[in-house]
Amino acid sequence: LGLRAAGVGFPGHFLVQVGADDGSDLLVDPFHGTLVDLRHCEALLERSAGPQARIDLAMLQVARPREILVRLLRNLKHAHAQRDELEATLACCERLLLLIPGEPSELRDREALQRALRTRLARLH
Repeated sequence: LGLRAAGVGFPGHFLVQVGADDGSDLLVDPFHGTLVDLRHCEALLERSAGPQARIDLAMLQVARPREILVRLLRNLKHAHAQRDELEATLACCERLLLLIPGEPSELRDREALQRALRTRLARLH
């Protein structure tokens, strides 16, 4: 189709920038299949960050592949944690640490998950 597409790591909602060969760029909400304008972005930001949040054009920049992977893994980690799936949550932490070595919050979470798993296993025996 002559389109190029790139992920945009907008806060609270992933978007896709789609550009045609003529140089025009559009923002698309891939979850709803709709075009997104600045007003829509402001509403998305308000829902995720509160009414005091303001759009910064840096929020609409194309995300690098590593940033997209980190975001996906953090979403998966959160989903597994919500279901108390400790092993899967820990696996997400381990993969995140491959992408962002030494990240303090991931190191903390990994240690807490390892401790919780040891406790759970000790109760089973």
